[in-house]
Formats: sequence, C-alpha cells, structure tokens
Amino acid sequence: MKKLIVVLLIGILMTAFAAAAASASGTGLVIIPEEMPAEEQAQTAEFLKENAAIRYFPEDVQGQIAGMMAEGADVSSLQLFEMKNVVIRNAKDALGKNDALSVIFTFEVAFDPNQTIIVLAGADGEWRILDTQVLEYGSLETVIPKDVLNALDQAQEAKLVVLGTSIW
Repeated sequence: MKKLIVVLLIGILMTAFAAAAASASGTGLVIIPEEMPAEEQAQTAEFLKENAAIRYFPEDVQGQIAGMMAEGADVSSLQLFEMKNVVIRNAKDALGKNDALSVIFTFEVAFDPNQTIIVLAGADGEWRILDTQVLEYGSLETVIPKDVLNALDQAQEAKLVVLGTSIW
C-alpha cells in the first residue's frame, strides 16, 4: 500500500500547501481541503448546539461508530474536531493496482494516541468510517480504500470529518 502525506492546516496557505504536499509524494494524488460555505458552517454550528456530533450522521453510521467505542463509552461525548469539504484529483492514477492508500493527515492541533479518533469520508451523503490511527507525533494515518477514494473523486460533495474524545 502506498503512503501519502497530506497536510491539512487551518489558516494560511491551507489549500496550496496540502496540494503541494500531496503532489510531492510521488503518487499524483491531490487532496485539497476547502472550508465549507459560511451558510453550511452556520447550520452545522447551530445543529451542534442542540445535538451531539454523532447525530450529524445517519443511524446506521451512528451504530457503526458506537461499535468502535470502548465498552460503556458514551458516543454522545464525541466531539467534532474537523469537517472539511475536499476535492480529490488523480485518484485512479494514484491508486494504480493498490486496493487502498495510506494517507497521513496533520492538523493544527496534535491528536493524542490515547484519544479515540474516528475519521469519516462522505461522498454525496454516503458515509464510510476509515481505518485510522494516531501517530506518535499527533498526526492521523488513515487508510482510504479504493471504492471510497473513487467515490470521493466522483462526488458532487465530498467531506472528511474527524470525531474524537476529549483528553483535556
């Protein structure tokens, strides 16, 4: 499986830096994070005032997330850390004969290996949970299967979401 480093930074040069990092990896894959439109951000913020972050997802996905949590853990304690629209380019070429790509995402805030972190990919409202681990320096290594990467590449609306437990 190929590994790819994608840096998602909040703030200055976010899109250009992520695209450059992905292109430089040699796979040809480009993942460009984009801020959600202001209206969608406001709707999401309003939703989260009244609801747990997990309620953003369909019930079947909520059940899958609950199944990943430690026994007795409260799924309503999951926080929304990141939600970005993404544009995917060159997915087919990057995958080659691979069934998946391993992608490393770095965020402004480092995650802790003791946190429960769940990364979801959404393509036109269809959500998939991605196999993810927190690396020792706080980045996330996420495996994106071929079918998910292709769906994101072809979607009208593609999102990556990071949910997690608080350690603070």
